[in-house]
Amino acid sequence: MRPEPLRGPAQRADARANREAILAAAARLYADRDPAIPSIDIAKAAGVGRATLARHFPTPQSLRLAVFEQLIEQIERIASSLPDGPGVLPLFIGRVIDLFDDNAPLVDLIRSARDPRAGTDDLVERLRAAVTPVLWRAREAGVIDTEVDAEDFRLLIFMASSATRTHPGPDARARIARLVWNALRRSFEQPPPAPPAEAPPAEAASTEQGSG
Repeated sequence: MRPEPLRGPAQRADARANREAILAAAARLYADRDPAIPSIDIAKAAGVGRATLARHFPTPQSLRLAVFEQLIEQIERIASSLPDGPGVLPLFIGRVIDLFDDNAPLVDLIRSARDPRAGTDDLVERLRAAVTPVLWRAREAGVIDTEVDAEDFRLLIFMASSATRTHPGPDARARIARLVWNALRRSFEQPPPAPPAEAPPAEAASTEQGSG
């Protein structure tokens, strides 16, 4: 006798389990290999069929966005769990860099897909929203300039996620985190120096000397 198909809560629980397995497998394979990995490889790693994967994530981009959304959710949890005090910004920077560096191929892909049709804009806006309260606390404490905003943070973090790979080393993440912290702390402290006054052209100077 064939078993009856799952219905009701059991079916929903099974669907949730499949979705979570797909997301976990995709996140692992994106980090280890490439976000352009074939869907069949992700389905095999998740222990589901291609039809099940397609039912949850009809396109490769929809799956990539779902995995990236999980990264944003982790950043939201990090931001909400920070201790009180003005010195938490360096801690936050380090944790976000660790998270992005662990998922660098996917972060690079999302960063390069800044197109409303790619579906990334809403997630980037959530990143800004998660960062803003942390920056606000730092500004209120006088740790960073009032002009530093979430877009500055986003740009620096995305650049940092690339820098940790182009400049590898045992302390690369900590070193890059310090650079980001220094950039946020110092970038607006002093206006850029005025360019030096141009010296008169050498030819004009020699002509004046000859005429004298």
